[in-house]
Amino acid sequence: MELVLVIDAALPEPLHQQVYSQLRWAILSGRLSSGQRLPASRVLAKSFGLSRTTVTQGYDQLISEGYLQARPGAGTYVCAQLPELLLEAESIKQLPQSAVEIPLSAYGKRVNQLSLEAFKESCEISFRYGHPAIDLFPVELWRKLLSKHCRKTTQWLKYSEDSLGYWPLRKAVADYLQQSRAVRCIPEQVIITNGSQQSLSLIAQLLVNPADSVVIEEPGYRGARHIFKASGATLLPISLDQHGLVVDRLMELDETPRLVYVTPSHQFPTGALLSLPRRLALLKWAWKTGALIIEDDYDSEYRYGGRPIPSLQGLDSHGSVLYVGTFSKVMFPGIRLG
Repeated sequence: MELVLVIDAALPEPLHQQVYSQLRWAILSGRLSSGQRLPASRVLAKSFGLSRTTVTQGYDQLISEGYLQARPGAGTYVCAQLPELLLEAESIKQLPQSAVEIPLSAYGKRVNQLSLEAFKESCEISFRYGHPAIDLFPVELWRKLLSKHCRKTTQWLKYSEDSLGYWPLRKAVADYLQQSRAVRCIPEQVIITNGSQQSLSLIAQLLVNPADSVVIEEPGYRGARHIFKASGATLLPISLDQHGLVVDRLMELDETPRLVYVTPSHQFPTGALLSLPRRLALLKWAWKTGALIIEDDYDSEYRYGGRPIPSLQGLDSHGSVLYVGTFSKVMFPGIRLG
């Protein structure tokens, strides 16, 4: 274990006293827990460029005051029971957490308010979605493939030179999306994110100003709703029917929204599929107005009554669709890959 201490020879306090004071505070603050073993005095002295005598003096004072215990042949340990009076004195000096108020930005206040609203809306019965059948995951196969590819290269251990993500992964994602989802893309257009919610958050930060309007499905994905509200956007809910978003309602809006958020391949939470005529109508409307469409390709990989439906982005010829996807359903959500 490596201890982090700040020892400064320029200070008037003797070096052994600095060792004593900082170790004592580390114990009282909980950084060093009861029963934890300390480095040998020789090791600690070498790591801080001190003489062993200096460190030994500090250790001896802590032992005499009941903070440390020397066990012959085993080392030096933090005592299980510490001096209660000193612990009480130190706790009085600490500033209560409730007295520290950190001012939030306008964005932070909106996020905080949304969190409070979500808490108030919670109920005792959980209808939580997105939990995979972990017991069916091929753990042994995953372990073998992971071991196989880790032996080939260690490049993935380094910082990626490209902030958009690891290049081989972006290339593999582009190939996969072209074949499985008919997405028109090249690796240079792929950005790896920490799940689909970060993708939506980045889009909102880059494209949405406070008071801009964003169309959302009603009912729809609450996570997207919170992200757009936190950005300061004005939400415009559009109703659904058995064919998905009612695109005709967009024509009735008094203003052109900045974004339209849709889940066309498997609407959340109704499961409706946005029909081909509606897809084409939505694209033509976006081309005409200049609005941008966010296609959240939620749960598109699973079709039990026919072939998977190609992506909306694959039909777009004007660059009006931002495609968002995730591997949470085909692999596992804990990987947080979007």
